[in-house]
Amino acid sequence: MTIIAVESAPGESRAAAFDEDAQAYAFFCWRDPRIDPRARVGDVYEARVTKIDRGMRGCFLELSTGEIAYCQQRSGDRPPAEGARLNVRIQSEGWADKSTRVSVVTDPPFRASKEDAFKSWRANLPLGASAEIIEDTREAGELIDEAYDEAMNEVVTMDSGGQIIIQATRALTSVDVDSFGRIIRGGTQEINLEAVETLARQVSLRQIGGIVVADLIGAVSGNLATDLVKRFRKSLKRYDRRGANILPINRLGLFEFSLPRQRRPLTCDEFERLSETEKLNEDMLEILRELNRALQSNRSATVEVRLDPRTYSSLQRCSLDWKTELAAQYGGRFKITQDDSLDESGYEVIV
Repeated sequence: MTIIAVESAPGESRAAAFDEDAQAYAFFCWRDPRIDPRARVGDVYEARVTKIDRGMRGCFLELSTGEIAYCQQRSGDRPPAEGARLNVRIQSEGWADKSTRVSVVTDPPFRASKEDAFKSWRANLPLGASAEIIEDTREAGELIDEAYDEAMNEVVTMDSGGQIIIQATRALTSVDVDSFGRIIRGGTQEINLEAVETLARQVSLRQIGGIVVADLIGAVSGNLATDLVKRFRKSLKRYDRRGANILPINRLGLFEFSLPRQRRPLTCDEFERLSETEKLNEDMLEILRELNRALQSNRSATVEVRLDPRTYSSLQRCSLDWKTELAAQYGGRFKITQDDSLDESGYEVIV
């Protein structure tokens, strides 16, 4: 049975999809635009042309969110004038030094609600239609946390005892397959077979796009190499990652492929890339998530959250109407207090 765990809290909605083996293969996160105004795939924004790139037959635009995007001109179309205002649909989300990619549309500006965004995400899951939904329970929250923690960890330990290490660089995603000196029944080919299956699931879970280079164990050639590529294709199809360009394994044992880039990838250094304001927003969302879980699990008790002075002040000034939202669902069974003894970004949830 496949499962989708769903959890909603003030300011965000998160979900994770699990296959028949209870392995996470897709992650969903919607944030309130007041907390995270970044453009999302499928949404439509007003944009202003800031620069014409005649050599590449495209143009750079500034979205209404302040983000810089790039639009590739279609064959036969006249380039827009600099300063022109257009409506554009997000085709791929910007990340690190990769620009947001857009296409010109005639549709009015549109930003999907969390309900519409979730429906769209679920509809594109290969196993989503028949999945059992676990929603807004402690179990759902824990499953989502496990999926997120797995995606944030660059080391993945496989059932065979081998590991794959996934690291994002400016140019590509590198993957190292390692047995760590273990003697495994079936030898290196058994590890490599499990590694390519695991890698197919991980690129889906982590939303990895662009070039991926995997360093397999030992010399891989002939039928062994063919079997590995077939196994990877089959596994990738299972998780419905389309548009892959897969190359044969080369003499050095390097397995290279590329995937279309759409959503921002989940990477272990994601938090370090955030500004101080964005990091504070992350802290506040985590606190509201834990408060929401405590209220769900304790239907009659009053829940107190103690915060350090900086976080307390920020939460009180937060643009989200989180107090009204929680009160409508749970009544007034919660209170937020300041605790000067807590370190910065520290908090305690007391039931």
